[in-house]
Amino acid sequence: LKRRGVETELLVFPGEDHELSRSGRPRHRRQRFEHILRWLARFLPTDANMAEAPKD
Repeated sequence: LKRRGVETELLVFPGEDHELSRSGRPRHRRQRFEHILRWLARFLPTDANMAEAPKD
């Protein structure tokens, strides 16, 4: 992705594995979820930012 110019970010939660969303430490699960919410707010179109988008 990085070589193609796609913005990327790696999240590492020490001591966690791929089961983080189901059985991870509550603190890490919350941090992961908050990161997902920030990503969605940034990259998913909403009514508010669609009004500002240029028309094709």
